[in-house]
Amino acid sequence: MDKARFFTHCPERGLLTPLVDAGNRTCDYRSWDVYEVEKVMTPHNKRLVIWHHKLVTATVYHQFKALEGLGGDVTQGTIPRVEFETEAQYVILKYKGTIKERNRLDFYRVCKEVGREAVVGEPLEFLFADPDQLMERLWAVVEERGLWSGNRNRALDFGGGLCFSEMMRHSKRGRR
Repeated sequence: MDKARFFTHCPERGLLTPLVDAGNRTCDYRSWDVYEVEKVMTPHNKRLVIWHHKLVTATVYHQFKALEGLGGDVTQGTIPRVEFETEAQYVILKYKGTIKERNRLDFYRVCKEVGREAVVGEPLEFLFADPDQLMERLWAVVEERGLWSGNRNRALDFGGGLCFSEMMRHSKRGRR
């Protein structure tokens, strides 16, 4: 799909496409956790990963949907959860916060506005030409527009990055 059509296509698909569980039942969006990550094999190549939360029979499942792309070299694909959770693949640099369902369209618009050349949609991931500058601008606009969930939203910086299992241990320690 060409980039011009991609953004007009997203509101019908992309961020608004319902997730389905293993039984092919539609799951409502509850919230998204937003992370900055890097692929281990390509450092200094920040991406933004949206972690969809879906409610299935009282169990919260997590599904990563990903997209890489800039300009004409847009490629689409899904990061399987198992690949994301494989320690050799990705490091998580920052947890930015939670976006609630009521703010999903506004968040999408901010990403589109700030990212311009970055492609946003389904599957969902961002790959930026100047990631540090663009990420900082994106977070500033999201904060300014009050899109983070509640006043207790805690952004976390993991320094050089944590693999998935280290992040899970870190978050469990934080809840005690």
